Amino acid sequence: MVQVTMKTPYASAMPYVSALPDGVDEYNAQRIASYDLYDDLYTTDPATLRSMMEVSDETAARFLPLAQTIVDTMARFVGKSWRYNILAEFGTPAEQEAAKEAFAMLFRRERMVSKYVSMKPELIRRGDAVWYVRADPDKAEGSRISISTVDPRSYFPITDADDPDRTIGAMLIEEFIDEDGETPVTKVQRWLKPSHPEHPQYETGEFISYEMSILEIGTAFDEEPKVIRTPVPIDILEGIRQIPLYHIRNREQSQNPFGRSDLTGLESLCAGVSQSLTDEDTAIAMAGLGMFATDSGAPKDDEGNETDWILGPNRVVEIDRGAKFERVNGVASTEASQSHIRLIEDRAYGSLGISDIATGIKVDGMAGAFSGVALAIRMQPIMDAADQKDSAINGIMSQMFYDLKDWFSAYEGINLGEVQIESWSSATDRVPFDRQQAWSELMDGYNSGVFSLKYVQAQLANRFGYGFDYQDEATVVERDDLEEARSEWFARNGMDSVGANVSMDNRMAAERALS
Repeated sequence: MVQVTMKTPYASAMPYVSALPDGVDEYNAQRIASYDLYDDLYTTDPATLRSMMEVSDETAARFLPLAQTIVDTMARFVGKSWRYNILAEFGTPAEQEAAKEAFAMLFRRERMVSKYVSMKPELIRRGDAVWYVRADPDKAEGSRISISTVDPRSYFPITDADDPDRTIGAMLIEEFIDEDGETPVTKVQRWLKPSHPEHPQYETGEFISYEMSILEIGTAFDEEPKVIRTPVPIDILEGIRQIPLYHIRNREQSQNPFGRSDLTGLESLCAGVSQSLTDEDTAIAMAGLGMFATDSGAPKDDEGNETDWILGPNRVVEIDRGAKFERVNGVASTEASQSHIRLIEDRAYGSLGISDIATGIKVDGMAGAFSGVALAIRMQPIMDAADQKDSAINGIMSQMFYDLKDWFSAYEGINLGEVQIESWSSATDRVPFDRQQAWSELMDGYNSGVFSLKYVQAQLANRFGYGFDYQDEATVVERDDLEEARSEWFARNGMDSVGANVSMDNRMAAERALS
């Protein structure tokens, strides 16, 4: 356990950290050390887990990936069907069309969806994720803007001394080998808003400044850092108004500039479940190999020196007259140990709202074991947790999409005007569609006269994916009426016939209107 002098949100991780990184203040040292610990728990790193356990023989340790199950389960429910939406009510038709083309090309070129999918477990595991927007004016037109995620270990926000929630700058601090191929150095990139006193146009400018310095390693936070060279002196990024680092915080807390990992507070449980599994494995091995007890003296060789017992098939063990030699009864059942492991797992899952169904581990026979209400109750905690994470992610990603208009204008010459772009993910795609239940409800409603044929056909087409051969005259009339109603509704709400550019609220309204 490291010695700490500062109480931080990372206190629960510190007893399991062997050392804090050098070159940063204690708060950030604890933050970075916690990232390392949670990454190791997620990957079930043997060295880290052994240091958290009591194991006499390191080769006998057994590890259960509890942290990985927790993180991956939550990630499956977060950000389902994620994409961008261009809101139909903002911008001219020409600006709308330009935005569709620009964002479609950007998403394909930068593999945004795959990067987003990779970002989710990292955010849940570490508590923070950072997106980075940059541009290279020397690249070919249409490919100058790049977007990627960066390791939150390298991200250091600069906040207002009077308002810690107000960010006036940011730094990316990375260590690497210098151009000579030998010297380890620190690369520091710094962005400042005009509200920062060191900005060249302090309180008078509109755009952010940027600079890059190469420092002697470990001196980035010194009062006078040792600068080796400055490849990019401080300069104004014309046209760019916001810092291009977009920090997403998991499980936000007031007055805390960083998020919290979903593994926070579960460190001892992650170690405890592996300790229990190791103890059980050792007990079973001992029972199988056998343990013996005797009140006879130790065996001796021909010279009268004590030696080891030799046990095995076709061997005879000699003991003193009147002494006992017997096999010790081993573990008769591992049920108590198994129950203890299940208890630890259930408490860890329950603290985050993860049910046994959500993990995908215990699903045999459960499909018919729960009513729709019971299943909803069991799944609701993880749904609520996913909603909170989606809200935090979409809020920051929507800010990034909005700010990208400046980047398109400054580096690609594309003016998107008043267009508004939002980050959107589905709250309805998290649980598999129960076709049997939905079919029964539709047929019962139709047979009882509550649902019309038009409504049933629309549901079968939209939700079940069925197509129809409209040969019957009455059916054709109803189908035409349905299509006409859909077209009128979308036209009235400024959308095309397939519902493109529908915001989340409008999409929900459309589903209600058409149902």
